[in-house]
Amino acid sequence: MKLLGNGRRKNILKMKKLNCSNNNADEWNNSFKKKDNFLFYPHEEVIRFVNKYLSKRTSYNENVSLKQDLMMLDLGCGIGRHVVYGNENNIDTYGFDLSQEAINYAKKFARHRGVTGVDQRFFVSDARSLPWDNQTFDAVISHGTLDSMPYEIAKSSITELYRVTKNESLFYCDLITSEDGSEDKEIEIVSTHENGTIQSFFSESKITDLFNNIFDIVEMNLIHRVNRITEDCTSRWHLVLKRIG
Repeated sequence: MKLLGNGRRKNILKMKKLNCSNNNADEWNNSFKKKDNFLFYPHEEVIRFVNKYLSKRTSYNENVSLKQDLMMLDLGCGIGRHVVYGNENNIDTYGFDLSQEAINYAKKFARHRGVTGVDQRFFVSDARSLPWDNQTFDAVISHGTLDSMPYEIAKSSITELYRVTKNESLFYCDLITSEDGSEDKEIEIVSTHENGTIQSFFSESKITDLFNNIFDIVEMNLIHRVNRITEDCTSRWHLVLKRIG
């Protein structure tokens, strides 16, 4: 079995001295123009998080919020699949992304699914400077985002996320493991998929540093996926955290 990063992945990634002020907005716009990340079905770990902590399905067409009047934020929402999913589960859900291309499509997708107030739900924004007031959100989700930026930007984003979340708010995110990149590195992607964007890799110590004692780890699951045909393996951390007051 070979980990991506030690085999074929070397052909699509390269080391680069990174400009940590660059959020790669142009590269992400280009990626969404090519429809690299046109994903419509919610990720299974997001579904698990929402149903365990936020909203419980009680019948075929009814969901009951486990907390009243929940507001949730999707950090790096892409074309809006998790914003749609949240609203379909009676959670008042909002999203932002660096890419104008992504947000334009997210609004169309949400309207198609019957989500109301679409223009007030989606924003183009850098995660380091969000357009919401202090302590707005009860929950946050972030799939495949915090490890797709330079580490220093991710750290600043967590500080900003702390600002816009309420005390004891819950936060789900996932991060690619350092074993997929051989070391704790930041690498520029040079494949046609997500070309020019950044992949950061995370060890346990790097995760601890990222959340910097402002979010406590509630769950920390490491999930391996093995393709038995190619023998490739991918590994991701799946985390549930709670904001410290």
